[in-house]
Amino acid sequence: MPKVCIPVFFALLFCECSTSSRSPAHNVVVISIDSLRRDHLGCYGHAPEFAPTIPVSPAIDQLADEGILFENAFSTSSWTLPSHAALMTGMDDRAHGVEAASRMVDPLHPMLAEKFREGGWQTWGFFSGGWLDPRHGFDRGFDIYQSGILNAEETRERVMKEQERVQEIAPGIEWDSRRLARLRKIILRYDSSGERITDMALAQLNSSDDSKPFFLFLHYFDVHHDYVPEEVDSEIAHQFDPTYAGSVNGRDWTEKAVVGPHRQQAVTNRDLAHIRALYDAEIHLLDSQLERVFNALKEKGLWENTLVILTSDHGEEFFDHGGITHARTLHSEMVQIPLILKLPNALKTKASKRVGAVARIHDVADTLLDYSGLSQMPFGEGRSLRPLIHGSPGNGGALSRLQVFSTRGMNIQDSWRNQNFSILRAFTSNDASGSLQVIRHPSTGQPAIQVFDLRVDPKERSPLSSNDPRWLKAMAAFQSDFSRSESAALKVPRSDASLLRPPHQTEEEREFLEALGYAEEAQSERTAAPYSAFPEPSPR
Repeated sequence: MPKVCIPVFFALLFCECSTSSRSPAHNVVVISIDSLRRDHLGCYGHAPEFAPTIPVSPAIDQLADEGILFENAFSTSSWTLPSHAALMTGMDDRAHGVEAASRMVDPLHPMLAEKFREGGWQTWGFFSGGWLDPRHGFDRGFDIYQSGILNAEETRERVMKEQERVQEIAPGIEWDSRRLARLRKIILRYDSSGERITDMALAQLNSSDDSKPFFLFLHYFDVHHDYVPEEVDSEIAHQFDPTYAGSVNGRDWTEKAVVGPHRQQAVTNRDLAHIRALYDAEIHLLDSQLERVFNALKEKGLWENTLVILTSDHGEEFFDHGGITHARTLHSEMVQIPLILKLPNALKTKASKRVGAVARIHDVADTLLDYSGLSQMPFGEGRSLRPLIHGSPGNGGALSRLQVFSTRGMNIQDSWRNQNFSILRAFTSNDASGSLQVIRHPSTGQPAIQVFDLRVDPKERSPLSSNDPRWLKAMAAFQSDFSRSESAALKVPRSDASLLRPPHQTEEEREFLEALGYAEEAQSERTAAPYSAFPEPSPR
């Protein structure tokens, strides 16, 4: 059954469970930072390896000091599209079904912005990643929803300027179609859109109706690979790694760092440490854009009456488990995300400043609605995090899924975590029946079911033997959470599959995805159907 909302007149009797007053209503700001690892933020204990005196994320750290930090928050996947669908619908990937490039959010599934607009909020969204395009349904509920990605005309203008610059250096160069395509790719991949996103947000704040509260969604893409902080600040790479004497930089990192059909590490460990330093520099630059947003809210006298939540859609890998970037595995560096909540002054109580219980990205929607006095999302099993903030131990773990389609086949995985254990599974398709079977992991060659004790092995290096009592304990807990999620997903209404195909890509989106190397996967997937029902875990 869909989740049942407590009637407002009854909820008012329980101030710890729901907002006791809607007057005056507060503002809400949701910040999603694409590809941000939690363990590269100061508030989660990080200091730069070669510049320990430079704070990587001072504005984010200050937000955590003022608010509530969740130590065990997880995304539903390790790539952008499904995890943002979870963020905006309050459902995990099994329930919302947006697990492939050729899917859009079902019109039957309410979006978070729709709930706030219906509640009287002004709703604005500014995004800078191709997967957040309106064609996937993310614009629903927003009064204003704008892209910070360079459009086709802006890209052409930059290409022409770059051609002129190169022509001065190499007058005889010939600009054939292949070279021009390469130049477009470079311009889009290395573009830093964070300042544009912030500029659009501040312009909207300055021109808005101050008599109505607002719901503001900001999606920043700058931390995503490639790592080219010098495009914004020519000195910052040296500041974060002043002793590096090698030749590796963040440009085309995904192509230079690996070699061979199995994409093995092709750079030294010192080179890899330099890349991590560039990643820190990118975070530092983006943090300065967040500082601009926070300062603008303070200058307008809005900060004390604004709820702010900051998170990421997934992390990033630096050969932690044999690979780079994301959308490859579901290890912790991929799906454990930052989650920080700052409440408006009127809602602050004596609550935990750091929450150790498991939180999930699809819990964000119901949390915001709960604190805003609005009814909860009607489908799925997302839940408000408010009880955890007030000391509840929580009641379960976090599930994640990964279905990546390419010309090389399909990568199908799922995972589960609670505070003590993690489990990862890998599958292959049975062509005859269409069912999934567990296999050895396609990238690492490890057993298809891996169980880790996070209390002694937080980096997930040493899987437990299936004869270990901890293995059975973890699998039993996984099975319980899996069954609850599956039961909730089966009760979610769904439109006909023909209505869930997004419109054809715009030229802007196509060029952007091609620049990031996603187009091959997106195109090959169009004829494939994603798997919905994963095999239920069965403890031996």
